[in-house]
Amino acid sequence: MTKSILDRTEDCLNDFFKFHQIRDGLRYSHKESCLALNEQHLSHLKEGGIALFENLYKIVESNWNGRAPNSEQNWRLTKELNMKVANPSKEKRLEKKIVGENENWFNQSPTASGLADSNRDRKMAVDLVHKKGRKTFEFIELKINSNTPLYAAIEILLYGLLYLFYRAQSMECDVWKKPNNKELLNARKIELKVLAPGQYYAAYRKNLQNLQDFGSILSGLIGEFAKPKIHGLIMNFNFEEFQAGYDLPENRRRLTAVG
Repeated sequence: MTKSILDRTEDCLNDFFKFHQIRDGLRYSHKESCLALNEQHLSHLKEGGIALFENLYKIVESNWNGRAPNSEQNWRLTKELNMKVANPSKEKRLEKKIVGENENWFNQSPTASGLADSNRDRKMAVDLVHKKGRKTFEFIELKINSNTPLYAAIEILLYGLLYLFYRAQSMECDVWKKPNNKELLNARKIELKVLAPGQYYAAYRKNLQNLQDFGSILSGLIGEFAKPKIHGLIMNFNFEEFQAGYDLPENRRRLTAVG
């Protein structure tokens, strides 16, 4: 079996959060785990989050094949607008609508092609990248009705860690610096976000406060972790929601309440 750059990260995360103690076989990707998120999990994350990030980063390093990537497409800023007419994915349709109608929005930015195995990770990409300013970018995991907010947060977090790893390596080796990714790899601020409609979060309204607190803790931790990796880089995290009708990108806000 070919190797992925994220091999073993799922096991590391499941061991950390210990959702299996609630029910045998329960993993962070399951809906029940998001519903079960509690103050004990938050305290554990606050106290051990940096060590968790270090472990995940070391796993990425160990999965790397040790070579400069053979792709010039990683961390590119392009607009991928083509889609099969029969594609039923609401997320894909909205993603391409946002990118097609807004100048500084991009999609499907590859994160790890060629880092572990040439046959893996080609489709591992950030859903949306928004250029907010000259050196400020948002990395957005877009959700409408798939997975859970917890799963989405971890997904964009892992992409953030891949960005830190890729950028650190590119600073040490000039061959990694390609025209397609030069702008993004010179960013001064990266905002990691989960973006979903209000009704997506509504399914977790009984646990909303814990979810909000999870996001706040995650934001502080990823900011602290990123600083020594890339000098001067600011990185944070937020859950964001938008209202029905998908009037984006302006009609969105930080998750504070569910209707």
